Amino acid sequence: MPRAQYDEWLKSLPEELCTFCEWQDYQIVLASTNHWLWILNRSPYWKYHTMLIPRRHVVEMSDLSVVETGELFTIYAIAVDALRNFQSNLPEGERTGKYIFFWRFRSEVDAEVSDQRKLSHFHLHLAPDRERMFDPLLDKDAHEVDYIPLLNIAKRLPSQVNTIYNGS
Repeated sequence: MPRAQYDEWLKSLPEELCTFCEWQDYQIVLASTNHWLWILNRSPYWKYHTMLIPRRHVVEMSDLSVVETGELFTIYAIAVDALRNFQSNLPEGERTGKYIFFWRFRSEVDAEVSDQRKLSHFHLHLAPDRERMFDPLLDKDAHEVDYIPLLNIAKRLPSQVNTIYNGS
């Protein structure tokens, strides 16, 4: 469904309802494992946009158990294999051998500046990639940022964390 319609649909549901937790009633499941579901995106950003969602409600990737984290790679492999098989049957101009796989963490600040309802249930996006698809999103000045403050924070990480930057 179009994004505006999806936003209105989400707002019409009880505020405490998580459509990912209640997936049996609200999602179209393509495949599942013990801890994960591969679903169609109800309001896709791109053609064939799908999502991976853990069955358990977690907010951040770091909230996943070791078992859930390991099984993520299983459901990912299942989904990508299915997308590849599906894509091979599409017309030449629709096929792509590349896929994007991402998630974004939303802070409370993000929720305050948007009138859209956001689900806190952690989920990953998976879709076929298109050449130059992200160009409109790229920041042409991204290379000019000062990374020194971030590097200084990285230097203070616990000693058991291996950092790539050593300051030399």
